[in-house]
Amino acid sequence: AQVAGVLDGLPGTGRRMTPGTWTPHVTLARGIRSEQLAAVMDCLAGVPGMSDEHRGEFLVARRWDSEAKVTWEL
Repeated sequence: AQVAGVLDGLPGTGRRMTPGTWTPHVTLARGIRSEQLAAVMDCLAGVPGMSDEHRGEFLVARRWDSEAKVTWEL
């Protein structure tokens, strides 16, 4: 609800951005095929802090409009 309130009225915010219909998530990698997943997880296991789910670094936020099939940085 807080994110929806901040984004309210901005271009590209539609019905999928309202409370109860939007699922916030993080994409760690795009284009990984299922047969590559085990190798990717093995690589990530060696990164300090990856086992701590509350730790990380925020580099960029993007908005993906699944209806218009466009993305832009927030």
